[in-house]
Amino acid sequence: MPTVLDKLHHDHINQSRLLNLLENEMQQMEEGGNPHYLDMYDIMNYMIHYPDVFHHPYEEVLFEKLGEVDTVAAKTIAKLCDEHSKLNELGTELERTLHIAISGNIVSKDTLMEELKEYVGVLREHMNIEERQIFPLIKEELTEDDWEHIQQSLEQVQDPVFGDVVSDEFTRLYDSIVSRGY
Repeated sequence: MPTVLDKLHHDHINQSRLLNLLENEMQQMEEGGNPHYLDMYDIMNYMIHYPDVFHHPYEEVLFEKLGEVDTVAAKTIAKLCDEHSKLNELGTELERTLHIAISGNIVSKDTLMEELKEYVGVLREHMNIEERQIFPLIKEELTEDDWEHIQQSLEQVQDPVFGDVVSDEFTRLYDSIVSRGY
């Protein structure tokens, strides 16, 4: 499997870990417990600053190349690209809501739960379609020349949480992930 596709798959595994953590916090809220709002904020800060800025554009380079050789996949690719924009909007709104909560302002539990459920649901379904339908097609359809061109055209960026070095901005999130076993 080409390196870019490996990286995208690994990103999905890490994003799933973070979604698991968000779902754990949602369960805490539903059971009347005290969720870790700061952890949820840090997750969403990460999601809008790494996957939305680097991961999704990488995918779109692959999607474009796939669309050139497999026109049947074009409808699914268009839907996934639209979802990238939607995920950014949902994530930005959720991060804003969580920022309000950690700033000591009152946030409706129902509003927060609705935003969390929508974000988690859309992202999980989105990644499932990519992993089950599109990534296998990409692996099957793209040639070595395609992969060389793709590798050369993409900027190599380290994941600020799951990369070799944890960015200072995300140290607290990384520590929480490790200490909570995610």
